[in-house]
Amino acid sequence: MLLQKGLLLPDARLSTVGGTSFAFSELRGRRFVVFGWGSWSPSAKKIAALQRWRERNGVALVTVAFDVTGPGAAMKVLKPAGADHILLIDATCTLTRRWGVRDLPFTLVVDEAGTVLLAGGAPDEKKIAAALRSKVGRGRPRPEPPGEETKRQFSVEILLQACTNFLGRKRHDDAAAALKKAAELDPENAIIRGQLRAISG
Repeated sequence: MLLQKGLLLPDARLSTVGGTSFAFSELRGRRFVVFGWGSWSPSAKKIAALQRWRERNGVALVTVAFDVTGPGAAMKVLKPAGADHILLIDATCTLTRRWGVRDLPFTLVVDEAGTVLLAGGAPDEKKIAAALRSKVGRGRPRPEPPGEETKRQFSVEILLQACTNFLGRKRHDDAAAALKKAAELDPENAIIRGQLRAISG
């Protein structure tokens, strides 16, 4: 992940599982935690614990499900967990381009100014609590990836959008083919490989 402690969180706009639009900039002025996961990944097992943690601590929590199949698979995890936090879906790996996310799970703690206070893998309650207590900083912008990298990520997003469209029309072979092409363009992206395994089998 290209995001590190001390960098500003680039804004990104995703859909909620309910189909509305949400931008991370809407949380400016508040500290919040972001957790990236997928219904097809072992990271899904962390959702219930994070929901309980949020209820105990009252901190804003945003979870981002990376699922090309759309919100249905994510809701099978979120509903039993009683999830009532900000529930987002990234069906096209938008955060791969915006934040450099290529693997799950990931956990971020962000301060009121949008500065990343913690960037890590699986959520660790002690590390999250320590980051939430740390001082507000003035973050540095994240360096933009090189031009070719950006073009490649746009191509990956288009392929993932095609995959989602094919799945909606029950064209599973075409969806898998789009995911395979996306994986060839971004071979380091474990999220795409994991989703390909999930829809193939």
